[in-house]
Amino acid sequence: MLGYYREPEQTAEALKDGWFHTGDMANFDGTYLRFTRSKKESLKTSGGKIYVAPQVMEISFKEQA
Repeated sequence: MLGYYREPEQTAEALKDGWFHTGDMANFDGTYLRFTRSKKESLKTSGGKIYVAPQVMEISFKEQA
């Protein structure tokens, strides 16, 4: 938290309900927490309801080729 020293506005943005929010996306399978991507790297679809990660799609396309 050194980057938030004497920065109450940034601290308020990062801490929500007592938890530090990093902006990372992850999946929990019951045993392991696997970080998959940064939320900033996700793109919203034209419908505006779904976020997709271009990197995940690229890997899938490469595997199918």
